[in-house]
Formats: sequence, C-alpha cells, structure tokens
Amino acid sequence: MDLFEIGMAFDWLTPLAAFVQDWVNEGGHTFVMPEAYMPVAMRDVCQALAAYDIHHWGVMLVEGYWMVTVPPDGRALLARRIIEGLGCWIEYGR
Repeated sequence: MDLFEIGMAFDWLTPLAAFVQDWVNEGGHTFVMPEAYMPVAMRDVCQALAAYDIHHWGVMLVEGYWMVTVPPDGRALLARRIIEGLGCWIEYGR
C-alpha cells in the first residue's frame, strides 16, 4: 500500500461532496472506468466534457476505477460518446 492509497482511505469529503451534488442536481448518470485502460488522463476527460458544456461532478478514483457523474438528461449519451471517443473503456454507465 503506497502513500496515495493510505490518503484515499481517510478521504470522506469527496464521496460526501458527490452525494450532495447528486442530491442538488436531482440525480446523475455515473460512468465507471478502469484506470488500467485509460489512454488519457482523467483531467483530459473532464476538459473534453467541459468543452461540450457538460456539467460533471463526483470525479474520484476508487480502488483502481475512475468515476465521473453527469446530469441525467439527454447529454449523458453525448458524454458517453465523448468519453469513448477519447479511447476510454466504460465498464459501467448508469
């Protein structure tokens, strides 16, 4: 276990912030992507979503999986296409 993983074990603020944002935004569509199959940095994914004016939140790394949440409206499909267009493998999207 490296220092980064130890720090993540004590991170309770990020999940709490994501929960509050889900509540404020009346839910969301969460994409889960394995870090091992990410050809780009998560920062690039977030910048690509922002370039298409897709609000996103809840970006976090949990046990080797990146998670990002977008609004549950019609832009969730566009977000999925953008993420897949960057070459990222989406293991779960709901």
